[in-house]
Amino acid sequence: MTDIAGRLRAKAYDGKPQDILNSKGDLMLKAADRIAELEAALGWYAEQVRDCRKISKDGDVARTKLDRDGGNKARAALKGTP
Repeated sequence: MTDIAGRLRAKAYDGKPQDILNSKGDLMLKAADRIAELEAALGWYAEQVRDCRKISKDGDVARTKLDRDGGNKARAALKGTP
C-alpha cells in the first residue's frame, strides 16, 4: 500500500470506530482499495518487465509470464475486477 492509500484510509477513519463510517469515509476506503489494486497490477508488470531484460532463466520465466498474461492483469485492474 502506498502512502496515498494509507493516508486515505487514515482520513476515512479520522478517529471513528470502523463500524461508524459515513458515506465519505466509505468512498475513501473504496478509493484506497482501488489504488491498492492498481498498484498491485502495475507492480507485477514492473517486476516482469525488469526481469525480461535478463539473458537467463529469470528472463525466460518473466517473458513467459508476460506472454501468458497477454495484458489480462492490466485489463482486469482497469475494469476493477481482481
